[in-house]
Amino acid sequence: MSTTTTPTPPYWTLSPISQYIRRLHPTTHSPQPQPAHQPVDHFWLNLLRHYFPLSAEFAITWDGPGYEVMNIRQDALHKLIFVEAMQFPPNVAPGWQDTHHWDCVLAGVGMRMRRAREIFGAVQTVYGIVAVGDRVRFYCMPVANNPDGGLMSFVGGVEGLVSSESRMLSIHGDREGVHRVLEAMSWEARSGDNDY
Repeated sequence: MSTTTTPTPPYWTLSPISQYIRRLHPTTHSPQPQPAHQPVDHFWLNLLRHYFPLSAEFAITWDGPGYEVMNIRQDALHKLIFVEAMQFPPNVAPGWQDTHHWDCVLAGVGMRMRRAREIFGAVQTVYGIVAVGDRVRFYCMPVANNPDGGLMSFVGGVEGLVSSESRMLSIHGDREGVHRVLEAMSWEARSGDNDY
């Protein structure tokens, strides 16, 4: 298990990722269906590669509805992060993110997290990332004292764990917060501190 603590450069400072960020804006959004939710999927794949690199013993796979980040625990690959990223909804009028039905996307991520826990056991705290367009929410499923597999909001690196509704962040306006949360997830997994 890698315990390197070198800070990860902020994602928006990297040219390839900043190119995807420009495409993820409600004003440039096309209501036409895009294959595999491009460019949302491409943005998240590259963001995951940046914060969870193969060189730090992470692997990224595609599992039907979204990406999964895996790491090595107990000498085997285990699922660590589950991502469901969707394109903008057809109507992106101001305030769309407050009226969007996030429950459907969250239910999908939660089901995948619970299924992995049933198959592989409660090896570590796992995380969920739910994104729609340029908005994102972060969750975790703690390994300890969580027999029902309940999800909690994850804002690690900002305010710690909270159980209230997840804070919604924008990859544009809240980029420092997104960066801190992804760094916290990566650090916890690299150091083995995701056993709470």
